[in-house]
Amino acid sequence: MKTLSSPSAPDIGAFTTRIDALLRDIFADAIDRARELDPAYAALLEVMQTQLLRGGKRLRPRLTYLAYNGLGGTNDPAIMRIAAGQELIHQYLLLHDDVIDRDLVRHGGPNVAGVYYDQFKKRGVPDAEAFHYGASFALLAGNSSFALSLEAVTSSRFEPDKQVAAMACINQMLFEIMGGQLLDVYHAIPTIEPPTVDQLLQIARYKTARYSFETPLEVGALLAGANEDELDSLKSFAISLGIAFQLTDDLLGLYGDEKSLGKPVTSDMTEGKQTLLMHFAHGNATPAQAKTIASIWGNRDAGRPELEIMKDLVRATGATGQVEELCEKYLAQSLSSLKKSKLSDPTRSELIAIAEFCIHRNF
Repeated sequence: MKTLSSPSAPDIGAFTTRIDALLRDIFADAIDRARELDPAYAALLEVMQTQLLRGGKRLRPRLTYLAYNGLGGTNDPAIMRIAAGQELIHQYLLLHDDVIDRDLVRHGGPNVAGVYYDQFKKRGVPDAEAFHYGASFALLAGNSSFALSLEAVTSSRFEPDKQVAAMACINQMLFEIMGGQLLDVYHAIPTIEPPTVDQLLQIARYKTARYSFETPLEVGALLAGANEDELDSLKSFAISLGIAFQLTDDLLGLYGDEKSLGKPVTSDMTEGKQTLLMHFAHGNATPAQAKTIASIWGNRDAGRPELEIMKDLVRATGATGQVEELCEKYLAQSLSSLKKSKLSDPTRSELIAIAEFCIHRNF
């Protein structure tokens, strides 16, 4: 599988060090304020910080920073706060996504839900109740992360009109991503008619492309004073890349390595997640293959032996190759759009490297 032969990630170590230091400062202040309300709230924020700083590619803040600087922006301290806000939005959505997926692991360790699930179990809370309370704490943590992201924007000291434009962009993204997430959850319900190719691409557009690529780039560009033509070229780049990113994520949901991914590789299978990969697999399968797929995909009791069967089976239907070809198609469209931008050459080169990495990564 091509996707698992991953290139090296672009070297953004210095930027990651800076953004993580800023995130630590944001959490230190938030934890102090939370402690005044109640120590339990401060403890929740400490668990959030541990999860956030344990892993992640810092892709979204980097895109915001690149768009701003690549279009001539010069207020470095201000854009760094905005960039940190993008990572906090990412954490907010991941925390809620893990609740939806019933996952207890993120970045190679227990997520917020997992930490509190373990704590409540040790206190003698019955398993189902401990799971419920762990998920409840994770939802609250997500909401707190969102509040901190808004605070990062409003405390950035950009001109008020630019702050308003950035907030409007973020707000529209959040409205749209909830629609994409709803469709993703809705179509995972076994009794619901499977989604069409167009619906699956719509989910990828609004669930992934909008918040992972389009909004981070658009926010950075808006704050740099970009015009509509420049915004349009960045949006075209971002949408195609975001769809390819989601398709790659779907491949990794079946073929990825759990250690590299930092989360369970059986989640998509046990959830019965509706992806373009599985759409093609169902459509291409022989009756015997379709019967096996139906017995495994969406089976909450399925484990690693069934995962290995699904890997071979989906590959045999030709679905894996079809999705890989689509990834390359959308990547090509994305890079073509980037040629139209007025970004600086170093910024354009780094965005090309990021795009290549996102589609050929193994985590």
